[in-house]
Amino acid sequence: MKQFLLLISLLCFQVIFAQASGIYQTYVITNQGEGNNYFHGGQNADSSPSNFDGHGYGSVTQLTLNGGEVKSWKNGGRNVTGAKLYYRVYVSSPLPDPLPGFIEIDLPYDSELGSGNQKWTKTDSGTNILNNLTPSESYTFEVFLKITNEGADDVYDSNSGSNFKATFTVDPSLDLKDVAGDAKLISVYNNQIMFHKDGNYEIVIYDLSGRRVLHDTKNVIKSQKIDLFLNQGLYIIQAKLEEKTTNTKMLVY
Repeated sequence: MKQFLLLISLLCFQVIFAQASGIYQTYVITNQGEGNNYFHGGQNADSSPSNFDGHGYGSVTQLTLNGGEVKSWKNGGRNVTGAKLYYRVYVSSPLPDPLPGFIEIDLPYDSELGSGNQKWTKTDSGTNILNNLTPSESYTFEVFLKITNEGADDVYDSNSGSNFKATFTVDPSLDLKDVAGDAKLISVYNNQIMFHKDGNYEIVIYDLSGRRVLHDTKNVIKSQKIDLFLNQGLYIIQAKLEEKTTNTKMLVY
């Protein structure tokens, strides 16, 4: 009986072990006005010296998050279904309490790399990290990445749960209108957005846990308002028009 139970245990272990997936390389992709820079997360097969965790951007007049890259592996019939990057930005000292929620960026499927390995990437997100920040203030830029699996738990690259953190200071040469200019794309009210320019907007809304609660496109005219029908709470509204992106908080009461 003991031998039978041991055999069953070994077979179950082999099945579980045979169906596995993971991450073997990640990058955070940013731009300071001179082309994309790739900073690796915790998984980096290329031995790049550009580590995002602990990186200091210094005093910046431009900082754009253009996306990220994940290279995944799988075996035994496991199916990787997607990849995501999550980020947040907050004052380095004193730390805000609570910290802001993470904002999600989807990293679409890019290509097969052989032997079950796959690449997931986005390089054109165009998220202006300096939006609504304060000149001369220092900030922490925090990220983590993950892959999703069919019928199995997500796999994270998150520095053992501590995430990856870079720092920067908004250059004092900028004034408030420079870092808040894109915010003029929209105004937010109680459960309502008003648009300040004509165009086809992409609207993404997150709650404070970083969960995406709405993703839509709207072809609008200047001064048009739309109702959102959200539950009470605090939300982050991400609006994108052409190459401009803004993140704005909205309280629904």
